[in-house]
This record gives sequence, C-alpha cells and structure tokens, in this order.
Amino acid sequence: MQRIIPLFILLFMFGSLAAQKIENVRATVNGDDIIITYDLSGKDGQEFKINLYASNSNFSKAIIKASGDIGSRITPGKDKRVVWNAKNELPDYKGDLVIEVRGEPGTVPSSSVRPLAFLSPMGGGVKRGKLLSISWSGGTPSENVELSLMKNGVVQEKISDTGNNGVFSWQVPKGAKTGSYQLKLTGSSSGQAISPNFKIKPKTPFIVKLLPFVAVGAVAAVLVGGGSKKKADLPVPPEPN
Repeated sequence: MQRIIPLFILLFMFGSLAAQKIENVRATVNGDDIIITYDLSGKDGQEFKINLYASNSNFSKAIIKASGDIGSRITPGKDKRVVWNAKNELPDYKGDLVIEVRGEPGTVPSSSVRPLAFLSPMGGGVKRGKLLSISWSGGTPSENVELSLMKNGVVQEKISDTGNNGVFSWQVPKGAKTGSYQLKLTGSSSGQAISPNFKIKPKTPFIVKLLPFVAVGAVAAVLVGGGSKKKADLPVPPEPN
C-alpha cells in the first residue's frame, strides 16, 4: 500500500460556538483501511453532519468509501469511529496524505427537549424558617438552572444556581416578609418556568402557647382568695362564763 501519513487538520464549522467542537482526533492504519476516531461535543439531542476530506483533491471532495460515525445525524459523544478504505478509494495515489475532519451542526429537535415546568409547590404556604420542597421537570440533564424568588412579577432574590436534577430544598429565611410569592426557574438552554403563587407565613408566636396556663393560674388565685374571704366573715362564738 502507498505510504499514507495520518496527519489530521481540525476544521470544524461551528463559527463562534466554542461549546460545540471536534477534538482528540486520532488515526491508525489497519491493512488497507485507516481508522479515524474523534470526540464530538455539542448540546444534548443535537445532530451533526460529519465528513472527511483529503489533500489529494485539495479538500474539495468528501471521502466516499468510509463508514461508521460519518454522514448525517451523528450525535455528540466520545470515541466516534470512522473506517476509511483508502486503498479502494485511491488505488493509484502515492505520497503523503493530509485528512480533514469537518462537521456541520444541526438544530436541536424541539421534541427532544421538554420545557421546564414546576411540580411543586403548587400553591399552599410555608412558615418562615421551614424547608420548602421544590421539584420540576423538563430541560436537559447537562444544563444548570437558576432558582429565584419573585413577588408581584419582580425577582426578589436568587435562591440557588444548581444542576438540573429536578429537586431542591430551600430553607425559607426567618426574616422573610410574609405574603404571596412565586418561584422562577431559568435553564441555561431550555427557557424558564414560573410556579403558581404560594404564601410565606409567620411562625406561631410562643406567647399563644402560654395563654391557657396563665388563665388557669388566674382562676386558681381567685378561688383561693375567695375562700379566704368567706372564712373571715364567720361569727365569733361567745366566751364561756
């Protein structure tokens, strides 16, 4: 077989989208075949069109006799593999050969990403200082989401920036103002969602728990006092002669 130097130029047509790229390109020669492997990164659910080009055509014609992770509908992942039968496609070629790996990004299918949606809270209320269980669905597993507290449509504070695992426990600050609020969930790649209204309630004052005991004590004091007064009004017996 002709001498082929597996020198690879990385040319991935993504413009300024640095999060989407081909990297870690490797090649090995196996008989008449050249095995090309690469890592492809991109958004979850996104598909790409991958082609190989060689220097023998001045990189103007895509390589045809190749199979594996090449062509349309290639999804992101590591160790993508292409087998190119170079001897069959270039039977008379001699000399060095430079190969390019090119990719064209497609769009993320709308059906593959569910919109974010709250599962809880769905109304009700929570007392200050207590934990509020928050849950949601949708989005992509790899994205981050931001939770915020809203009042009258205005964000009051950021609660957390967390992974999209669908659950979060928030301890309501003891100094939070009571009233009606909403939660806002914003995904880094899947939009946002707003919860139904829920209420932050005050904690039950401790003095209310003591009132029944104070009342019983007051009644007991009256009874003791009243009994003492009636005893003082009894007539004094006459002294014996």
